[in-house]
Amino acid sequence: MKNVIMPGESVTVSLNVGSEMPTGTGAQTLLVAGADSEWRDITEAPRDGTVIEIQNNYGVAPTFRLSKWVSARGWVDATDENMGTSDGPHLSWRPFDGDPTVYVDPTGGAQNTNEYWLRACGMSTTHPQPRQTEPWWKRLFGSPL
Repeated sequence: MKNVIMPGESVTVSLNVGSEMPTGTGAQTLLVAGADSEWRDITEAPRDGTVIEIQNNYGVAPTFRLSKWVSARGWVDATDENMGTSDGPHLSWRPFDGDPTVYVDPTGGAQNTNEYWLRACGMSTTHPQPRQTEPWWKRLFGSPL
């Protein structure tokens, strides 16, 4: 099962609306990344304290968070100013209109699990990796002649 749907991908989404569905003003943010608006270049983001949703594409899989710009500090978490992310071309953004305390990222919270990162790296959580009998440098560069 795919955890993240990236902007530009076509998908069919069916929701079972019932007591398990989140409620509140931020509940609609559970849907597909890019569903409400396209991701924009971070250089176009408002730097006036407005809360926005940031997509961080640095690494093996995207991560998402609500952030706001704080002068002399940069992008800080919308609900905890002790956390943040470094500015750079690996970031994109889109507007956020809702309550930051009930935000659910586009992965449905999967980005906070080991399984999300293992899948992103192409690893399986059900089968152990093959046993390596040689040191990493021999596997990468081979044995000297």
